[in-house]
Amino acid sequence: SSAFFAPIPGCPWRKAASHALNKVVEMKIVYAFPEASSPDQYAYNNIRSTLLERGHSIVDFDFVSLKERFGTEGMVAELRHLIDRERPDVFWHGIVDDELPPGILDELRDRDDLISIVFFSDDDWRIHNHSLHWAGHYNFGSTNDINAPAVYRQSGFRHLCHVQYAANPLIYHPRTVDRKYDVTFVGQAYLGRPQIVRDLLSRGIDVRVWGSGWNQFPELAGICGPPLSTEDMITTFCASRIVLGFAWCSVPSVAGGVIPQIKGRTFEYPACGAFQITYEDDRLYNYFDRNREVATFRNAADLADKVLYYLRNEKEREEMARAAH
Repeated sequence: SSAFFAPIPGCPWRKAASHALNKVVEMKIVYAFPEASSPDQYAYNNIRSTLLERGHSIVDFDFVSLKERFGTEGMVAELRHLIDRERPDVFWHGIVDDELPPGILDELRDRDDLISIVFFSDDDWRIHNHSLHWAGHYNFGSTNDINAPAVYRQSGFRHLCHVQYAANPLIYHPRTVDRKYDVTFVGQAYLGRPQIVRDLLSRGIDVRVWGSGWNQFPELAGICGPPLSTEDMITTFCASRIVLGFAWCSVPSVAGGVIPQIKGRTFEYPACGAFQITYEDDRLYNYFDRNREVATFRNAADLADKVLYYLRNEKEREEMARAAH
């Protein structure tokens, strides 16, 4: 929309936008995301699958595996060949670091026959040391941090908008299973998560965890499992009385604390009909009613108190899960 987006210098954004809008019924998209075709990745289930469901066609470009195979120069050559052969309407880049050199990104940005889009997923902690350096190399972009567009505008970039994480309801929906777990968490064991799990166990709370890194803590050996497939993960959500939202970044703040981050999991839980207690973040209340659809915690002691309260109050817990769903 020309009312929202403004061009960046040298960018033929009007032509690119017009081209994309004319193809809105069905577009061919070069989907340049890490592990692009892995069905156990967030982006595969909630972005790639949804695009296919909407009638668009996808051409995968897994830059991680291609860079390992061919090196940067060879990977860029593969991308050029792919673009010339497939003639896509959109190039969509789930950027990780500096995997694609600025030259090829500018080349794609300046083409008249496609629109390039960047997907920034960690602006909560790396907008200043990463995203702002790359934003100008694309026609458009999205960020999952609702506060980030103002930062981009202050730096002269008006072609990025906020697009919050979400959940694909054709994949993430309730399963008919018994609630056999009291408290669960599926995800990596980083930055304070193991310590909180240990605290819950010390208070007699039955908690189970799955994901990478948990097996590095011998004291948690009896309650941890390996990473789960998407279907097994959803079944686990549905079989849990309480699911935990350790919703913060994988890197600490300058002061050494955690940086809150609204995860995709924040929406996958209620889509599956699960009741969640997640880390306190004022941005949550753009999407959920406080204490009617979501419960939050501030620290380990607060979490333990909330867990014990909601385990005792099944009716309230289930009503909140239904409201969130």
